[in-house]
Amino acid sequence: MGVYTRKNPFFSIITCTLNAEKYLEENLGSVNRQTYTDFEHIIIDGMSTDNTIKVIDQFKKKFRNKIKVVSRPPRGIWNAINLGNKYASGKYILHLESDNSLIGERVLEDVHNFLIENSFPDWIYGKIKVINEGGRIVGSFPERKIFQISSSFILNFFNFIPQEAMFVQKRVFDENGKFNEHLPTAMDYDMWLRIKDKTNWLFFNKSITKYRIHNESITGNPVFKNRNFNNQLEVQKKYLNWLEYRISFFIGLLSKKYNKNY
Repeated sequence: MGVYTRKNPFFSIITCTLNAEKYLEENLGSVNRQTYTDFEHIIIDGMSTDNTIKVIDQFKKKFRNKIKVVSRPPRGIWNAINLGNKYASGKYILHLESDNSLIGERVLEDVHNFLIENSFPDWIYGKIKVINEGGRIVGSFPERKIFQISSSFILNFFNFIPQEAMFVQKRVFDENGKFNEHLPTAMDYDMWLRIKDKTNWLFFNKSITKYRIHNESITGNPVFKNRNFNNQLEVQKKYLNWLEYRISFFIGLLSKKYNKNY
């Protein structure tokens, strides 16, 4: 499963849901309005008890061949993402969580053209527009030029890769293993540090996704700030040498102190 042929879609978009009716229609609508249509949308649902399945079914009636649903008991978001990667059959994978959505109708078309122009790199990352619970844009990431140069060295100290705006060849996951499911956060950073020196990757200067922050979000809720910080340090300690880790530790402390959105 997952070997790309002409019969397979170019993109596999994976969305994990668990009682996600609040924002899911926006998510599904943003995907199915795309001008580029060579994609599959895989929904991994954790046995939702609200109207999530009803919302999905409404879209399946219109886009029957595009949407695939896998329902199973919830075992955490990263387990669901790993399962989605397993079911994906496209050349490139995008993880688009249920409370996020694509920006505009040409995102997939523009990404597809960029990938062709650059001879199909292993992965690319773009930018996200950060929105609040009501949908108002409150920021953009990554905005600083230093985070737009695809630097493996800088990635050691800052996780500037927004997973929600990242397109990865499926074979990268097949060759480098699953997301580590033992930590609630920083699993994406663990993967980026694992693959950064084994793959070729580029920055695409385009806003890909609306990333919603709200109190129900693990990364968006300030209550989890300390835990997220500690998880990132644990990941860095695993991959960096002693000096790099000490530098990253002090950078993290400064960011935590002066950046309220750290």
